[in-house]
Amino acid sequence: MRWPLALHARVRRESGAAPPPGKPYPWLQAPAYFTRVAPPLFPDDPDPAELILGGFRVYTDDLLKELSWVDTEIFLARQPDVICTARVAWVDELPDGAPARFDVGLQIAAIDPCDRKRLVSVVKAG
Repeated sequence: MRWPLALHARVRRESGAAPPPGKPYPWLQAPAYFTRVAPPLFPDDPDPAELILGGFRVYTDDLLKELSWVDTEIFLARQPDVICTARVAWVDELPDGAPARFDVGLQIAAIDPCDRKRLVSVVKAG
């Protein structure tokens, strides 16, 4: 079963808005879907130095559990999809009237090097 994730990620337009302290991931600027998966075979709380692949932020209406794992498929215009496995770094509930119910940070744990290069084209800081 698949759940929509950040189908409206492009609606975030507050230019110059700084990410909350400790939440430096850039915003994903492309539609994506995710599938919940079992944790990988390494510890639930790996050393941050081991997860140097970065991450991205999305708006979603789906409640995700912090530290849970998702396989994410990101749809790029006129390019192959980007697929990665990510850990939910944080989930912040957004106020009424926001573009979605939650601001979610996804920490990339596994991604093909070619997909990583293409992912850079659809993330935006701030």
